Amino acid sequence: ARGNATTYEYDALNRRTKTIYPDSSFTLTDYDALGRRASETDQAGKTTRFGYDKLGRLIGVIDALSQLTSYGYDEVGNRTSQRDANLHETRFEYDQLGRETARILPDGKRETKTYDAAGNVQARTDFMGRPTTYGYDENNRLLSRTYPDSTQNVAFTYTPTGRRLTAADARGTTAYDYDSRDRLSSLTYPDGRRLEYDYDGQGNRTSLTAIVGSLTLTTGYAYDALNRLETVTDPQSRSCTYGYDPNGNRKSLSQPNGTQTAYTYDLLNRLKTLATTHPASGRIIQSYAFTLGPSGNRTAIAENDGTVRAYTYDGLYRLTGEKVTVNNLLQYEKTFGYDPVGNRQTQTTTGSGAPGTPTAPGTINYGYDTRDRLLTENATNYGWDDNGNLVTKSGEASYTW
Repeated sequence: ARGNATTYEYDALNRRTKTIYPDSSFTLTDYDALGRRASETDQAGKTTRFGYDKLGRLIGVIDALSQLTSYGYDEVGNRTSQRDANLHETRFEYDQLGRETARILPDGKRETKTYDAAGNVQARTDFMGRPTTYGYDENNRLLSRTYPDSTQNVAFTYTPTGRRLTAADARGTTAYDYDSRDRLSSLTYPDGRRLEYDYDGQGNRTSLTAIVGSLTLTTGYAYDALNRLETVTDPQSRSCTYGYDPNGNRKSLSQPNGTQTAYTYDLLNRLKTLATTHPASGRIIQSYAFTLGPSGNRTAIAENDGTVRAYTYDGLYRLTGEKVTVNNLLQYEKTFGYDPVGNRQTQTTTGSGAPGTPTAPGTINYGYDTRDRLLTENATNYGWDDNGNLVTKSGEASYTW
């Protein structure tokens, strides 16, 4: 280790109240009279507060921007609702054993589940009303998934030790083999492709062999005394090597083409610089220096070509601004706005980029539904099915999936 110390402070009841990091930044935790966590303050001084009911159940979280997320419960303590800062509420229903039987989204769409006597999910109906049933063996291992479209059905078998032996679907059977220590030793796909694995005494994977027809390709892996990946050798016998600092951070990467990348870190083991060089030619290929805020959010990146990217954030560490200069000359600047739950509402760019490029001046406005799915992006419209899959995109061009 590098000798950097993190220290802790406690109150009279032996509860941790302060964590002091090697760079002297610190976080705070406060408790209420009943010993429940009442607030947390991060290294930048931003505070999140927590509220509870008479039974000690969490009923509210107020973030650093004073936005509330609230929770509701039934008489036995199951969480029955969650309302976000946009006042969109998701509800939950349960059976007599406290197992979730339904989830109702803010737009009213329902997902339902039923269970067998052992507590396994026996059937599930998704938000589009499509049922899936599940079968299990006496050891509660999944044997089958059955869909309305039988071509999607899947069946499984297992080894005596409970590892998956086969998975069969409309494409055929995928087979799994294991070594004497029950580690995956091979995987054979329905089309005959095969992957083979070898391990060392510590359980590290030492080789991966891909067999496709008459072609056999093997990649080898070697590790240091601490079981950290040290060398990767590809099927053409070309190797990448990795080096580490005393804290286990990657400090170097050497590649077959002769390039070397060096990494440095701050007192909190956060990446500070990255530089890739070609020692034989003396050329600097890339170099980055990172500046971080008190809580670790990246506030600037300086590149070896004179490019500097500066970033600003709001109280919840959402990106609110990006400013790019090259040799102190402004190239473009972007600002971002968000709704209370973090959906990006606006992106405004000032600069001289060509139309249609990311740096072209102008504003993009975004709109969302009650499930926080993107509906509009200026003139582009998006359509979703009830399961949340994107099905249409229309505007300057139209697409359907």
